[in-house]
Amino acid sequence: MTGRDLERCRDKLKRQYEKIEEINDIQFIVEEGNKFSHKAAFSGYKMTARNAVDVVMLGPLSLATVRLAPYQSWEELVELARANFETVTKIVGRQNIARIGARFVNRIDVPNERLADLELTDFILCGVFIPGEGVGAMAAYSFNAHTLREDGIKLAIQSGIANPVLIDHTSILLDIDASFESGIPARIDEMWERTELLRAAKNSVFESNITDRCRELFQ
Repeated sequence: MTGRDLERCRDKLKRQYEKIEEINDIQFIVEEGNKFSHKAAFSGYKMTARNAVDVVMLGPLSLATVRLAPYQSWEELVELARANFETVTKIVGRQNIARIGARFVNRIDVPNERLADLELTDFILCGVFIPGEGVGAMAAYSFNAHTLREDGIKLAIQSGIANPVLIDHTSILLDIDASFESGIPARIDEMWERTELLRAAKNSVFESNITDRCRELFQ
């Protein structure tokens, strides 16, 4: 999208997403003699609805529909994403779609009293393995892994210990990004059908990486 296209999309969407913030990419340049300068380049808009949890990210090459906590159903999120996509498409016309993705950022809060006699691996199966004797139980970890499934779905999985939100709890992050970057159907209805495959892939990763003790925390 051109700068003018972004402005037109912003103006159309601001009826629902009233709070508008400009996004700028800032580059710092260190020169000889410890001199430095910076450059700022406009890269899009972050638009937030009045409820403060529905967000649209608009960029020259991207459109993202975001739902913050408290979360609603997948069906409601997809319905909102389709509405935003249709609004933008009416303004900029049909474009070649290079990527469709769905990202789910999960925070699992484990009471510290539960960790007194248990380990992180009693709640989450993915992690970091350090070989050798005398290493001890894993107290914190962080990793970023990328995989490509046979069905063409790319997965970017991040996990680690996050800053705790609840008092006397340990917060585990399980961030799953599932996407298609090739073979995207030209028909819009078929493209949206593909998003259901992304949801299934995310669910498979999530369920495979948590334990029954972890599931008890959700009850």
